Amino acid sequence: MIPVPLLSILVTVLLCLLTEPASAFKQEDLNKVLATQKCYQCDLRGADLRGLQVPDSAREVDFVKADLSNANLHGLDLAKKAKAWDATLVNADLGNTNLRGGLFKRANLQGANLSGAQLKYFRAREADLSGADLSGADLYRAKLINANLSGANLSGANLTRARMEGANLEGANLQGAVIDRTELWNANLQNANTQDTSLRKAIFKRVRWKNVE
Repeated sequence: MIPVPLLSILVTVLLCLLTEPASAFKQEDLNKVLATQKCYQCDLRGADLRGLQVPDSAREVDFVKADLSNANLHGLDLAKKAKAWDATLVNADLGNTNLRGGLFKRANLQGANLSGAQLKYFRAREADLSGADLSGADLYRAKLINANLSGANLSGANLTRARMEGANLEGANLQGAVIDRTELWNANLQNANTQDTSLRKAIFKRVRWKNVE
């Protein structure tokens, strides 16, 4: 039988663990990424990374399998350096961030803010961008094969020559977007808003169109 004082301590510890804020990042992980630009599997939930300085000599910024949920990376320049496959960026702020050529395969970007982001040649195969804000983003030649963009806001986005085979765009807002010469084989566009969308020479083989506006 557990003594009462010890039981009280165990209950207190358990309550602390259960009530720990979901956005509590590890300070040592934040210090590491700020110093080295590398943080494999780090816990950066809710961290403010706007002070991240990336020297020209750095070959990459490594966020592979890291948890950046609710983190703030607004306006950072990570062009040709961001590597974040299998990372979690739920509700992260990536607005106006330069992620040109970034590798985000299988990343979870549900509800993330990517409005106005530079995403040319962005590679996000099988990524989850459901409910994300990509309004005004430049996704020229981005690879979004089998990506989940259901309910995403892509209004005014540039998706020229993007590869979106098998992408799920159900309920997405594509109003005013440019989808010229984009590959959309087997894509799901059910209930999507395509008002004022440019679709010149886009490839729509076996696309699902039900209730498209």
